[in-house]
Amino acid sequence: MKVKGRNTPLPSGTLFTALCSAKYSSLRAINTGTGLPYVTPSSDPQNASPLVAITPKSLLRHPLAVSSLDELINGSFQNVIGELDNIDPKQVKRVVMCSGKVYYDLIEKRRENNQTDVAIIRIEQLYPFPLEEMQQILEPYAHVKDFVWCQEEPLNQGAWYCSKHNFEASLPEDAKLTYAADRLLLHGGGLSIVTRKTTKTTC
Repeated sequence: MKVKGRNTPLPSGTLFTALCSAKYSSLRAINTGTGLPYVTPSSDPQNASPLVAITPKSLLRHPLAVSSLDELINGSFQNVIGELDNIDPKQVKRVVMCSGKVYYDLIEKRRENNQTDVAIIRIEQLYPFPLEEMQQILEPYAHVKDFVWCQEEPLNQGAWYCSKHNFEASLPEDAKLTYAADRLLLHGGGLSIVTRKTTKTTC
């Protein structure tokens, strides 16, 4: 979706998630080429429903956002993508969950810092929330107590407010969920007041 105009509000994950209803719509944040051929209604004719697919243009030529020909031919859309690097789950002390292009900022920073105690999980489908798949992905981290939801949007946008309860339902018992996001973004009349803090990408 392209949005032009100075006072035109940008599409927000919060808005789209709030508009989703029961089994009649889906919201997906696609960040690899593998998932693209499998997200159209024709790919699932038995369960056709309105679909919102968010794909950031900045990843068009990103070296990490690529898929092989075999993945494009034989792959499929994944609601949740687990840790891809060779990290021992037993050594993990923190699990960062995210959706969208912020994943690539996180993975680059973690590799730069040679961190092996942080796992990064991507949620590609925000609605309907893939609870069972998420719980399976998090099963190796049952010992972890520190879980973080990270988003590039301000706190009152993105997926946090509409999906926080789903994130919490996915976690192991006694785990704590916090968030990493910019502060509030306020819009009023023709004036936009942005109260944001400049943050460095860290894991």
